Amino acid sequence: MRSRSTTLLLALALAGAPLAADVPFTRVEVDASGPLDPWGKSSGDLSGDGIPDLLVQGNGGDLVWYPSAGGLAQPIDLGGSFSTDLEVAFVDADNDPDIVVIAVGELRWYEGPSWTVHPIDSRTLHDLEVADFDLDGDIDLVARNQGSSGDALHLYRQDSPTAWVHRSLAIPAGEGLATADVDRDGDLDIVVEGRWIENPRSLAPAAVWAQHVYSTTWTWDATFVATGDIDRDGRVDVVLSPSESAGGSYRISWFEAPADPEQLWDEHPIDSPVESVHHFLGTGDFDRDGDLDVAAAEMHQGDNPDEVKIYWNSGSGATWSKQVIAGTGSHSMEIADFDGDGDLDLAGANWSGAFQPVELWRSRLAVFVDGFESGDTSRWIVNSVKGSFPDFGKTAFD
Repeated sequence: MRSRSTTLLLALALAGAPLAADVPFTRVEVDASGPLDPWGKSSGDLSGDGIPDLLVQGNGGDLVWYPSAGGLAQPIDLGGSFSTDLEVAFVDADNDPDIVVIAVGELRWYEGPSWTVHPIDSRTLHDLEVADFDLDGDIDLVARNQGSSGDALHLYRQDSPTAWVHRSLAIPAGEGLATADVDRDGDLDIVVEGRWIENPRSLAPAAVWAQHVYSTTWTWDATFVATGDIDRDGRVDVVLSPSESAGGSYRISWFEAPADPEQLWDEHPIDSPVESVHHFLGTGDFDRDGDLDVAAAEMHQGDNPDEVKIYWNSGSGATWSKQVIAGTGSHSMEIADFDGDGDLDLAGANWSGAFQPVELWRSRLAVFVDGFESGDTSRWIVNSVKGSFPDFGKTAFD
C-alpha cells in the first residue's frame, strides 16, 4: 500500500465500521497528587499476590509503588530525578522482582525487595525494553533516546547482575521501541518506526543485527510503538502513533506483516487525522471477543480535549470504531488486569505538572458480560505519595 491510499481506506474503515458495544470504565483516583512530573509508568506483581501493581516515577523526583491490593503507597526512591520508562523484571534470578529504571543521565536497576540501587550505564535515554535476547537465561536490555539523539539502539548484555556489556546499533533518528518475535524464529526482535531489527541471538560485538524496512509510508519519526497480531493470521503486526510535537497532525496506523517479514508491509490507517501527541499506544483484547483492540491516549500538551480511548477491532483489522473513555489526557499508560477480575484496565497519569493525579480506568466488562461483579471491589486503596505515606482507609472502588 502507498500513502495515497491511506485517506480512502481510512474513510471506508470508519464509515463501514459496525458499532461495537462500549465497555463501561470507572475512573479510580489512585493518588490525587502523584509524583511531580510523572513521566514513567510500569506494572508488575511486586507484592506476589498474582495481581499486577502500578509503578510511577517522576522527573521531579520519587519512584513509587502502588500495591493493587491496597494499603500504603510504597516509596522506592524519593528525591531523585527520573525519566520516561521503567520495567519490572527478574534481573538477579532470585525470584524477587526487580525494577530497571531510566533516571536522568543514568540507566540503573533496583534490587527487590530491599531496593538497593545498581548502576548500569551513565547515558541519557527515553525508551526501554527488557528481553533475553541471547537466550542464555538472564535478561538483557535495549534502550533508545529521542529526537536527534534517538539515532542508536543501546544493547546491554548481562554477564552478571552487576556487569553489563554495552554495544550500539545505528538507526535513523526518532523515538519509540518495542520487542516482538517478528520472524517467528523463537527469539525477540526489535521494532521501531518503519523498520525491525533481526535478533541473531548474540550480543557479541561482531554479531550482525540485520535491519529490515517494513514501511516507507510512515514518515513521522517520534512514535509510540506497539505490536500484536491484529488480523489473527499468526503473524506479529505493528501499530504506530505520533507521540510528540503539539499542534502537528498525523495518523494512527497498523502495519500488516506479510508471510516474508523482510518485505514491505501494508499500512492500514486506524484514525486520521490525529494530533501528534499520542504518547501512549497499546494492544489488548479489551472486550474479550478474541481479537486485539488498540488503546491510545493524548498527553495534555496538545489541544483539548485530550482523548483516552479504545479503538475496537472488528476482527480482522479492516474496520474500527472508537470509544472515548476520558477527555483529560494521559501519558505512557499501562494495560493490565489491575483488579484481578479477568478483564483489562488502563492506568496512567499526565506527563507533566505539579502532582498530576495517578488514575486507573477500571473496566467493568466483568459486570457487563457476566451480569455480576467477579473482581475484588476492595482493591486499590487511595494513596498519597507525599509526607509520611498515610493510609487513608478509603477504598477507591466504593
